[in-house]
Formats: sequence, C-alpha cells, structure tokens
Amino acid sequence: MDIDELHAAQVRWRAEQAASLQAYLRRSTNPEAVVDPNWPIIPTAE
Repeated sequence: MDIDELHAAQVRWRAEQAASLQAYLRRSTNPEAVVDPNWPIIPTAE
C-alpha cells in the first residue's frame, strides 16, 4: 500500500467509524446525534 492508498483508506475508515458511532448514539442516547465524518480536514461552516 503506497501513501496515497493509505490516506484514502484512512479517510474511508474515518467515515465508516463516524457512521457507526452516529448510529450507536442515535440508538442509545440521542436520536438527533450527528458525528462529523470528515477527516483529516474538517470544513468550517460558512
């Protein structure tokens, strides 16, 4: 795996982890929970 493939995989893994955490939070504690899937740069709100 080269550096570009590693980075793409890390972005994908972060999005998958965020989706899983959001689903868990919505099931267990907060039905409106939102987990930001962006990585490594989180965009600012405009």
